[in-house]
Amino acid sequence: MSKYSILNTVFSDIEKLASADEYKRIIKLVEKHIPQFPDELSLVQTKVVSLIHLNQIEDAYNFILKNEASQSFTFEKAYCLYRLNRPNESLQLIDEEPNPGHSFKELKAQILYKLERYKECFDMYRDIIKQSKDGFTNERETNLTAVISQLSNLGDNKYDIPTVKQDNTYEFMYNVACVLIERGEIEKAQELLNQAAKSCRNTLEEEEATEEEIQEELTAIKVQGAYCLQKLGHEKEAQSEYTEVLKYKPKDIGSLAIASNNLVVLNKEHNVFDSKKKLKSTLSDELALKLNTWQLKRITLNHCRFSLTTNQLDQCTQLCNNIESKYPDLLEDIVLIKGVMLSRQNKNQEAIDMLKKFIYQQEKPAAKLNCTLVAVKLLLLQNNTNEAILLLENLGELKYKLGIVSTLVTLYLNVDNFKAASDLFNDTLSWYSQKEIDNSKITVLLKQLAKLHLREQDPKEAAKRLSRLLELNPTNKKFLAQLIIAYTQFDPEKAQKYSKQLPPLDFQDTDIDSLENTNWMMGSKLIKKSTLKPDAAGSKIEVEKKRKKKRKIILPKNFNPDIPPNPERWLPRHERTGYRKKKDRRNKETGIGKGTQGASNISSEQFNIKNIAAQPKPQTAQVPSENAPRLQHRKGQYKKKEERKIIQYYLSNK
Repeated sequence: MSKYSILNTVFSDIEKLASADEYKRIIKLVEKHIPQFPDELSLVQTKVVSLIHLNQIEDAYNFILKNEASQSFTFEKAYCLYRLNRPNESLQLIDEEPNPGHSFKELKAQILYKLERYKECFDMYRDIIKQSKDGFTNERETNLTAVISQLSNLGDNKYDIPTVKQDNTYEFMYNVACVLIERGEIEKAQELLNQAAKSCRNTLEEEEATEEEIQEELTAIKVQGAYCLQKLGHEKEAQSEYTEVLKYKPKDIGSLAIASNNLVVLNKEHNVFDSKKKLKSTLSDELALKLNTWQLKRITLNHCRFSLTTNQLDQCTQLCNNIESKYPDLLEDIVLIKGVMLSRQNKNQEAIDMLKKFIYQQEKPAAKLNCTLVAVKLLLLQNNTNEAILLLENLGELKYKLGIVSTLVTLYLNVDNFKAASDLFNDTLSWYSQKEIDNSKITVLLKQLAKLHLREQDPKEAAKRLSRLLELNPTNKKFLAQLIIAYTQFDPEKAQKYSKQLPPLDFQDTDIDSLENTNWMMGSKLIKKSTLKPDAAGSKIEVEKKRKKKRKIILPKNFNPDIPPNPERWLPRHERTGYRKKKDRRNKETGIGKGTQGASNISSEQFNIKNIAAQPKPQTAQVPSENAPRLQHRKGQYKKKEERKIIQYYLSNK
């Protein structure tokens, strides 16, 4: 047979085996014919592709290096480097390619996503979708949606949320739900995740997948759905969802680590041993290949916070130092954790000094807000109000937040600095009037400023603020009434003018005499009760006295009216005439067991058998009838107790 006929037979066999996914047999067939046809590079390439399909990436890469002299295999080599988690080398190979084809662009987009260069990745996928006309558009749109989700996580929300269609895959729905979560639309995301779960199950059931394979594919969707429940405040439902995911022990270590981490957050200071066990599953080195940098940072910080919660301060310090060297951008979180550690060790001054050092090193106010608030709290615990005020004033424009303004005003008034409080209000009002379109915050500030001026006996300034409040809220009669009260103190004419805008009073059904005679020192409920209702005729007003209800006399069950009651029934039992003291066997006056060993107070004649036989038998004492029910009652009581013991024993053993 000629060379071409042999190769045609070989490649036809390879095609048949490839359709049946028999890649091991393909490798054996290729290795058999490579020595026979060393110049046939297609055979070498076929072996490389077969090794990649068998997930033997290292072997494929080494085989490429051995045969690199005959052909470069740039794409296959770049792909192997990408799979071996060497994305920078892979990207360098692709950039060195003079004429990169369509497959090179696809691979480059995936590498850019791996390197978290999301903007470049977005542009790359957008160009690929425009240029391609094959049947993989859905897959590319799914990847593009994942890129938009990551950009939204970084705060870049300029990209539109993709629209879900009926023919979209469950992976696309899942990625759109991730975008919605990053944009804060949690409820919509949860609904879409439910649709994705149903679509996933239906698709895999059509492909005749096993229940284990279906559960494995549903893992990421369930974890994200549990996160939505957690964000919506349904913590118990979220906890049960995370637990159900962990029960199946998924192979996806990324989803497993996220579920374990979120469960630890839900447990807080409870279930410490369970939390410690779950956090161990997030320490795997393989997670760096599955999770992005932001997720790894959160998990590492949670390890540190858990150590702080469980008072493992040495371990917490070590973790803080590791995070500080590995992730310098988390310095603010590390400083906060160290400050809390020092505070727990009663080293408040050291904590304050460390926080202040970090605060004054930061140029951007947003980078030091949390540390400033913690430092202010520690300073106030030491009654150092002036230092706390200086730190809050150093926040730049962040001090105009309503919470910071409220805190500063309270501190100013605490040190009797009314002017500083008033100036802060005025500065905040001017800042919000320039920035804010909504007048709700301006209304709150004006209202509080007017109260402050009235408190300081300055009705003129209060009237200015209230008049502006009335301009912003012309229908609010409460502001109008407050403005009238302020004007009455220094300008009665204006007060009279504004009072005409008040709604008229309705006196038709009001009794003015009763209002004048009412004692307003009583509560409102007593006033309502004491007000008199007019008769239907309207002539006289009468107050009906409440009639006392006569209670029905309850007689004993065995009451007999023919027998007079016992006159001693009100006396205690031991004072009644028929009472007999219960005999106590332990206190018999026999003398046995008393005195020294062998001694006896009774003569030996008493114990002579002849004398005992001659003695008459004593008659048994009859119990008086009056005490008979008492004894029967005690007997019955004993039986009931015995029965109760048996029942309790039965229930406890059940």
